[in-house]
Amino acid sequence: MGDRLVAVERGIEAWLDEYAPGYVAVERVFAQHNVRTVMGTAQASAVAMLCAARRGIPVALHTPSEVKAAVTGSGRADKAQVGAMVTRLLRPDR
Repeated sequence: MGDRLVAVERGIEAWLDEYAPGYVAVERVFAQHNVRTVMGTAQASAVAMLCAARRGIPVALHTPSEVKAAVTGSGRADKAQVGAMVTRLLRPDR
């Protein structure tokens, strides 16, 4: 597990170096049925938050439905709808 978290950290650090974001958004993790899956996701999220905090980058936590509602206007949008809107919002020239 430690090796995986180090790999996640390196990937996030490289991404932060390349893109230098002003903010970082992380999915808020919540437990449903599979606690094991939630633990791994929470650990990776913590690494992302730590990487941002080291650089003084503000971190916001959002649920998937909050992101869907902000991007598409509906908290129940499917992945295709979210993907289409994100592409449209971030790449208006295409």
